[in-house]
Amino acid sequence: IKNDLLLSVDGEKLDSVEELTILISNKQPDESILLEFQRDGNTLSEKVTLGERPKEENKWERNWSSSYFYHLVANVF
Repeated sequence: IKNDLLLSVDGEKLDSVEELTILISNKQPDESILLEFQRDGNTLSEKVTLGERPKEENKWERNWSSSYFYHLVANVF
């Protein structure tokens, strides 16, 4: 949903997109994580199952993928 704010992954506070990428990259496809997020002023949590990340071809695609992935995760709910 638009305007959700990711706060943490498995209890690890998020301060940047890079931290999200690092935390997620240490996980395997089909592994579950607990996301804490803020929606409409309320703090909520949801367990989600990770999918497989597309293979990256070059730096531009990697940067785009990271940003897109963050946007995708943030809008899962």
